[in-house]
Amino acid sequence: MRAKIKYRFLARIADFIICLVALALVLVVTNTSSALKLIVDGSTAVVDALFIINLLGAGVIIAVFLLFYSVIVPYFFDGRTVGMFLFKIHIVNEDDSKPEFFAIFIRQFLAQDFLTIITLGLTDILSMLLVLFRRDRHSIADIFSRTKIVDFQKVEEE
Repeated sequence: MRAKIKYRFLARIADFIICLVALALVLVVTNTSSALKLIVDGSTAVVDALFIINLLGAGVIIAVFLLFYSVIVPYFFDGRTVGMFLFKIHIVNEDDSKPEFFAIFIRQFLAQDFLTIITLGLTDILSMLLVLFRRDRHSIADIFSRTKIVDFQKVEEE
């Protein structure tokens, strides 16, 4: 059975909050947050090479975290992130079988996380509108990866 729209939305919000907390921790640990504050406040402080290295390091750590959280976790835990676990939904192929690693990678990392970042969240809004108004309730990520979100049930491996 297709997952309820509100559960999809709430799971996405839960996952967003988890990623936001992880981002904040990375910025604090890499000390990038204080350098960003200097820039935002309009300080005359010079952005030095160490700041650039910290920023790039933080970016790499965040990308690795997103890859792990969005792809590795669902692949090994029945197509579920923590948010999906909380709302008892998961990712399956259109034929209800367990998705392959590449399908989860396309869905979660490229069509969802990467597009959300480069469009500043506009694709998330568009995806929710698609889920609301399409008969099959497919989001952008579902369309690209040929998957769907359904109520949780153990999927038999082929």
